[in-house]
Amino acid sequence: MRRLPLGELAVAAAFFLAAFAATSILKVTAASDLVWPGNALAAALLVRMPRVRWLPVLVGAVMAGVLATELSLHLPLQYSVSMSCVNVLEIGTTAWIFRNWLTFPLPNISFHQGLRMAGVFAFAVPFFTALPGGWLIHSEFGKPWYEASLHWWLSGAIGACLCAPAVYLYSTRTALRLISRPFLVENIILAVFCFVSTYLSIRYMRFPFIAMAVPLTVAAFRAGAFGAAVLSGACGSMVIALWTFGIRPEVLNGVGPALPFLALAATILPPVAVGLATDKRRTANRELAAERQRLRTTLRAIADAVITTDADAKIIYINTAAHELLGQSLEAVEGRNLYDVVAMTDPRTSRIAPHALAKCLETGEVIRPTDVVLLHRPDGGVRYVSKAATPVFGPNDKVVGAVLVLRDATETYERDRKLSHLATHDVLTGAYNRFEFERRLQVLFDRARFLILPATLIVVDLDRFKAVNDVGGHAAGDAVLRRVTEVLRENIRAKDSVARLGGDEFAVVLEKVTPDRARAVAHQIQQALNPLEVEWNGQTYSVGASLGVATITNGYESTAAWAAGADAACYEAKRTQRGQVCFAPPLNSDAAPGDEPEADQTPGQAAG
Repeated sequence: MRRLPLGELAVAAAFFLAAFAATSILKVTAASDLVWPGNALAAALLVRMPRVRWLPVLVGAVMAGVLATELSLHLPLQYSVSMSCVNVLEIGTTAWIFRNWLTFPLPNISFHQGLRMAGVFAFAVPFFTALPGGWLIHSEFGKPWYEASLHWWLSGAIGACLCAPAVYLYSTRTALRLISRPFLVENIILAVFCFVSTYLSIRYMRFPFIAMAVPLTVAAFRAGAFGAAVLSGACGSMVIALWTFGIRPEVLNGVGPALPFLALAATILPPVAVGLATDKRRTANRELAAERQRLRTTLRAIADAVITTDADAKIIYINTAAHELLGQSLEAVEGRNLYDVVAMTDPRTSRIAPHALAKCLETGEVIRPTDVVLLHRPDGGVRYVSKAATPVFGPNDKVVGAVLVLRDATETYERDRKLSHLATHDVLTGAYNRFEFERRLQVLFDRARFLILPATLIVVDLDRFKAVNDVGGHAAGDAVLRRVTEVLRENIRAKDSVARLGGDEFAVVLEKVTPDRARAVAHQIQQALNPLEVEWNGQTYSVGASLGVATITNGYESTAAWAAGADAACYEAKRTQRGQVCFAPPLNSDAAPGDEPEADQTPGQAAG
């Protein structure tokens, strides 16, 4: 049973039924205008078959055509065989063209593809096979060859317009959609409306084809290409039946067969074209909806905050990450201006940070992530973010919107800040370490030399600190060092710097300070540290400090010389009498190079 050509036999059976019905109607009515749907039906079925065995189907079609002619018209066998061979030639040619040359993705074809198919199966192939067919009719019945060929071509073309579109456009999904519960009642109403309109148009209108086309076109918008093909074929068959039994507009009586048949073709094919456009639109809408869903799913899965806006910076969409970052839902921000929703400042200056989106919308350029900015949430919280913006272009390369991407950089920023702090600060006291101290000293030195801005370096060396470590241990010593750092900071400005150079040695750098003011600050620090009492673990420890002060002048050629001047002054303060301030003489003054630093002890200060 598997080897039997069941599909090919089914095609031959369908061809037999269509041919027998057409010849039977011709015999009963004795009409000269014959509609021949068998060729188009068989060819369309062969095109849709996945695999075709040509010999069985061609032989079966010849036998089916001969049998149909003999049963209905009782023509000579030789004539019946000749007519069947011409029909099979048309069937085979049409099927071969659409299987090997014009191969379209049936049933999902476009309007242009459907137009090319109609030109081939409804007009071109029937025209060429009408030539030998007309010659056969002429030789058998004596009818003029031209007239016989014209009737052959018209009958084949109308049959193709009635039957082929539904076969070509059939799919299980579209067929089930027509009879599915949500659309069944609507489709039945449309079908009844089309049948009634067709009958009334043929029965009462002088030229009914425009009135027929309107309801079919309306139905095509709802039923799609396959539904339109079924309705058009059914209404066209209804017209043929009415014409066959003499129900036709009076204006068409006595008119040649070409005009009404061509008018009928022009009536039933446009709704199919409208259905193709409708299907394409539905497919595009489905694909667009699916693409939108995929895009939103993708955006929801992205960890970065994504905000899309129009050309006026009004928010269109935010993903889940943006909702969490902003603390606001899409409903709360949709349609609002981005600048009213997203507030960002520069963490270094606390000024409003420039919006990457504004530049992107203005220039149409992609704005890459740069510095981290501070995002202010409506609930008062803040997050560090990096921002990037990409323009969205519309027709004529015009910017119609943009996509703003905010990446939460809080953890990274805090980590980098901690690492930077560890790299530049002393772990124990929080003061600057020697590396950062030397860097800042170089900056101040260059600024003072080239901009004539005064700066002063104060070196602080603790007195009696070793005794603290010996009595209280390193924990007590650490507490003293932390307290010393606090005292130094309390006696200087915020823009001045405190550094721990190592052990019990500290340094203070005063920016843009006059020598008199530097002297006053140095004495203020001296008074605060002499003595400095620190309580730790129930005991009180007392330390003092000696200070060396060097104010930068044109005489210092480098930071090393500047630091050496302050160190020498501090050493002189410890050597002569602890707990005092010693000032290094400026190198460009009248002092000789070997002059000692100037010692200055606060009245009443005890020796260390």
